Amino acid sequence: MKKLTVLWAALVVVVWAGTAVGQARTITLDPNYANAPSIPGILTDVHGSLMMPLPVPTRTHASEADSVWAFNGWFTTASGNPAVMILPGAAGTKFTSDSTIYARWTNQRRPRMNEIPAAFKENFDWLRFVRHETALPGYNTTAERIYFNANGAVRQRNSVFHMIWEGGGTVNWAVRWETDRPITLQERRNMARMLHESINVWTRPLIGMPDWPFGEIPVTIVGWAVTNADVIVDPQPNETIWVNNNHNEPRGLIDPIGDRFMASGPNNLSRFVNFGGTGRVNTNYTYPASAGGHHARFDMYQWVTRGFGGAVGGDWGNRASDTRVIGYGSGVNANGVNTLGGVQTHEVGHSFGLYDLYGTALRKPPRTTVASPGGERDFGRGDLRTVMDGTYNGPLNDYDVWQIRYYWDWVYSGTVAANQAQRLFARVTPAANPPAPTTDVIASTVAHTTARASQFRFNNRGTLTYNLGDAQTANLKIYDSRGRLVQTMQLCGTQTTVNTNLNVANQMLIWKIETAGRVIGQGRTQFVSR
Repeated sequence: MKKLTVLWAALVVVVWAGTAVGQARTITLDPNYANAPSIPGILTDVHGSLMMPLPVPTRTHASEADSVWAFNGWFTTASGNPAVMILPGAAGTKFTSDSTIYARWTNQRRPRMNEIPAAFKENFDWLRFVRHETALPGYNTTAERIYFNANGAVRQRNSVFHMIWEGGGTVNWAVRWETDRPITLQERRNMARMLHESINVWTRPLIGMPDWPFGEIPVTIVGWAVTNADVIVDPQPNETIWVNNNHNEPRGLIDPIGDRFMASGPNNLSRFVNFGGTGRVNTNYTYPASAGGHHARFDMYQWVTRGFGGAVGGDWGNRASDTRVIGYGSGVNANGVNTLGGVQTHEVGHSFGLYDLYGTALRKPPRTTVASPGGERDFGRGDLRTVMDGTYNGPLNDYDVWQIRYYWDWVYSGTVAANQAQRLFARVTPAANPPAPTTDVIASTVAHTTARASQFRFNNRGTLTYNLGDAQTANLKIYDSRGRLVQTMQLCGTQTTVNTNLNVANQMLIWKIETAGRVIGQGRTQFVSR
C-alpha cells in the first residue's frame, strides 16, 4: 500500500477529562531469574497508571557469543498463562493496589547476518541496489526512497528505527479519531495493545543483533485527537484528549473523505512535523517541557477515518477505517498480546522503510539464481512470500524476519561506513523518566529513595559491570581511538553485567555513561578483541 509523506499544521485544544484524585500505588519490579540485581520500584500516578515507560532490563547469558536472553516485557505473573503484559499510559494497565510485576525472558540464539538464506538475500539485494536506486516504470522511486540511500546515508531520520533509537528505546502513538463512532475504554485499551504489538512484531527478530541494544519496545498512546469529546466513552482522569476541528487534511493526496474535519495533536509534540520530510535531519529539536517534554511526544499517528477504503502507511503513521481498526484491536491472546492483523503489520512495515511488493512485476524481485530453503525461486510463492506482498495474519514468516534484519543491518552498518559526519544514530535520548503531566508522585519516589552512588568497571574485553545508583536508566557510549562513536547501549537497573560485543580492532577505547544529558561515569580502556 502506498506510503505517503504529508505535512500539516493544527490548532490544538488540550482537554484533561475529570479531576478525580486517588492514591499512588507502589509497583515492585521482579527481574525473575536467580541472583538477579535488584531494580528500583516505581510508583503509579494517583489514578493507578504508569505514565512513563517501564525500564528494560538486560540479562547476561553464559554464552554471550552464541545466545541472548531476550526481554519479553513485564507481566502480572512470573510464568504460565493466563498472564497480562503491563503497558504504560492512561489506556494501559491500571493498578488498584500495590503490586509486583515480573520480567519474562526467552533464551534464543543470536541472529547472524551471514546465515541469511541466499535466495532471500538475492531478493533484498535487488530491492536495495536496483529498485531502491533505479527509476523503474510503475512507481515513483524518488518518493519511496525517503529514509536512506543504498549505501545507508541519511536522507531523513524518521523511520521507526530512528524513532526507537531517539526515543530511548520507546515508541509513542497519538490516535486521530476522525469518526463520530464512540470508542469505549476497553476498545482504547485493546488499541494500546494492538499498537504495542504492531511495533514489536517487527523488532523482536532484531533482539541480539549487533548494535541493537533493545528488548521488547515499550509503546504508549499519549493522546487522542477528536472533533467531539463525547466520542471518548468513560474518559479517564489522566487521559489526554485534544479537541479541535481544523481543515488541514492533505486534500487530494489521500482522498476527499477527511475534508469534513481534521483533528490533530499539538505540532510541537509531533515527531513527524519536526523530524520528517525528505532531506531533513533535524538533530536539535527539543520537545517543550511545558507541553510534557520527550515522554509526551508522539512519533506517529494511528489515523482512524470513518468509511476509509483500504489502508496506507508511512513515517507519519498509518490510516484505515474505524471498523477495520476496531477489528485489529479485538483479538487479545492469553498473554494479553494482541493477535495482530496482517494489514496493520504491512502498514507499519512501511514505517520501517519496507516497500510495497505487489502490483506490476517491475516492483518485485526477479527469479533467484538459487532456490530458497523451501525450494522456491519465484518471489511471492512458498517461503519467498512476504506480508509486504500479500498480507497475512499471525507471526512474521522467515522471509519477513530476515527482511527486517537485513534492513537494520543495511541502515546501521551502511550509514556508519558511508556517512560518518551525519551518522544515523548520532543523537540518542535516554529514557530517563523526566516528569510527565500527571507525575506528581515522582517527587515522593525520589524522597523515599536512599541515595546511591553510581559505579562502573569496563574491562579490556568489552564487559561492563555497573551500578547506576539512583539513575535507573542511562546510555553507555564507546568511542574508538579516533573519537568515532562505535557503540551505544541502554543500561537499566542498579547493578548488572553487560557484554558490549564490540567488533573493532585492538586499540584504546574511550567510554562514557550518560543520563539526562549528564555524564555519570567515564574512562578509557586498552581493548583486546576476543
